Amino acid sequence: MTIYADVICGQHILLIKANFVIIKNSSAPLRYGGRGGGLAARTFRVSLDKTKRAFNRATNSILSRLQGTATEDVLLHMIRSKSLPILLFASEAINLPLSAIRSLDFCVVRFVMKVLRSSNRDMVMSCLEYFDFKLPSVLIPDRKARFLNKFNVLSNTVCQFTAGLRSC
Repeated sequence: MTIYADVICGQHILLIKANFVIIKNSSAPLRYGGRGGGLAARTFRVSLDKTKRAFNRATNSILSRLQGTATEDVLLHMIRSKSLPILLFASEAINLPLSAIRSLDFCVVRFVMKVLRSSNRDMVMSCLEYFDFKLPSVLIPDRKARFLNKFNVLSNTVCQFTAGLRSC
């Protein structure tokens, strides 16, 4: 998961990666709402391309080895235990937009359609419910709640300061 930030610095827009390396410096004049000037703001965009690619690679390797011999229950269990953690890694630490979460859901549902050999979404969703297979749109809020509970309990000074800022 790659996080990009557009940091507005005077009249320049800097595109900064998560490790704070400047990868693009745009010297175009800044305009926001038709007004120019020194605006200080940050917007974050999340790129899930590499994450989805890694999930697809892991799931394809499971399917290529077990597709003809294993039952659907075993295949869904293997996807849930081996591939889904790849897709959900560090998703609790940032606020993903709803479009990104739906994109992750789509990625999972397409592979489940492949496993069940069906393109009927209603049937696939009822099978997911039967096998107790939760989609990322259900798992991410649960993971986020657990993460925030653990974060608030920590005795680290930096964590307490950040939690205090978040509550303001």
